[in-house]
Amino acid sequence: MPRGSRACRRSSQSPVDEFLTYFLFHRARTGSSRFAGYTQVRRLIAAACAALQDVLKLHNGVLGLEEDVRRLPRELTEHIGESVALSLSSCGASRVCSP
Repeated sequence: MPRGSRACRRSSQSPVDEFLTYFLFHRARTGSSRFAGYTQVRRLIAAACAALQDVLKLHNGVLGLEEDVRRLPRELTEHIGESVALSLSSCGASRVCSP
């Protein structure tokens, strides 16, 4: 997914990487040690990219569906929603939200 111009930023992490990490958080429910925390999950963001590459696009800071996608499975919609919510809620005092 390409980087957008509007996002919450921290010098050590891009907003897209953060979104993709949060997208995988549901896998922590499996109990696997591979998903035991943010750092472990972050190492697996390539899996999130693969799951979303033909579904979502990020253009000018706006997250949307690819043109040929008409609807998403409920489970995928829930995971994307969780990711967006967690990304927005993590934009706190130590981060700068910019248009």
